[in-house]
Amino acid sequence: MIGKSLGSVYLSWEALCKFTPQFYFDTSGYAFTYPLAWIFGCKVICYTHYLTISSDMVSRVLQSSSMYNNDSLTASSILLSRCKVVYYTIFSRLYGLVGSSAHLAMVNSLRTRSHIDCLWKIPQRTERVYPPCDTSSLQQMLPLEKPVRSPVIISVAQFRPEKEMSV
Repeated sequence: MIGKSLGSVYLSWEALCKFTPQFYFDTSGYAFTYPLAWIFGCKVICYTHYLTISSDMVSRVLQSSSMYNNDSLTASSILLSRCKVVYYTIFSRLYGLVGSSAHLAMVNSLRTRSHIDCLWKIPQRTERVYPPCDTSSLQQMLPLEKPVRSPVIISVAQFRPEKEMSV
């Protein structure tokens, strides 16, 4: 996580040196870039769909649960689990610090909002929004009253292990 975060800072530095916008809008979850954009004089606005770290991740390590963010080797080792908890704790505090530099944080659900409020501590600058979606053509393709002739799959999300989806 720290490698991805530092890489995003380097990429952002490179971009901001070439062009500094008035508004820095992040939809990719690169919160560690917000203080840099702020230093460059940008208003930082973000839409957070998936947090880099959450209290759920720390809880799973504390409970020795083997999952996407806690492999079985770590879950079964007290030493590795404690090291990971320390890493997650430090990282989540840093994540909270950098996230709090957003001028406006938008989230997609109450769950994400509660995590952002807990970590970033900027509830007065956090809004829950849903992406606009025109469903009229979708309703014509897939009417609720009639059975669909052929199977149609429409994906409007990411398939990620942390969403615990089964295929």
